[in-house]
Amino acid sequence: MIKDRSRKHLITLCLLLTIATIVSLCACGDKKKHCAKCGRSEDETELFLFSKEDHPGGDGKYYCATCYRVVYAETPIETVASEIAEMLAETEDEKPRKLVNDFMAAFDKADYATMKSYSSLGCKSAYFHDNDVYGMRRAKVTETSDEKFYTDKFGVRFYSVYITADAELASGETTTKSFYLILLQDTGGHWSVHQFSDEPKY
Repeated sequence: MIKDRSRKHLITLCLLLTIATIVSLCACGDKKKHCAKCGRSEDETELFLFSKEDHPGGDGKYYCATCYRVVYAETPIETVASEIAEMLAETEDEKPRKLVNDFMAAFDKADYATMKSYSSLGCKSAYFHDNDVYGMRRAKVTETSDEKFYTDKFGVRFYSVYITADAELASGETTTKSFYLILLQDTGGHWSVHQFSDEPKY
């Protein structure tokens, strides 16, 4: 009787060990690589690692050649998109700066016609006269400072810069003159010289 019980215990123990081994093997799972999109294994097709070295949006997963091309094309490059946005913003900010440079280069030559082409209607009627603009016949920039972009309560965008220049006044006197040159951006995104001022307007 004791031998029968021992035999039964031994058989039970062997069965338990066998089951434990099977469960352990199942838990380990399939070690083979599979395409993260279609599921094909490395035995069926060649797989490729989609790493960040190949693409900023790489996810570190493996894909077959077909799925790799699809995932690569569909993955956005956020860092590149951000860089492009910053570059475009910088380019837009350069437009009023260039306009100021061109406007003042014409002012240095007393080329009022060219200056008017950069100016708004209000600016032309308020500051341009037969032989001077804002009391100066000509002005050569020596320094710029206090640059600022700002938007008023109506949503209109302005650019202001403080200019110091060697100026010839309407009286013929030469002196150093400082003033704010204020540009306005219209609804179409076009900039124009809008105002001369002794004080900042923002």
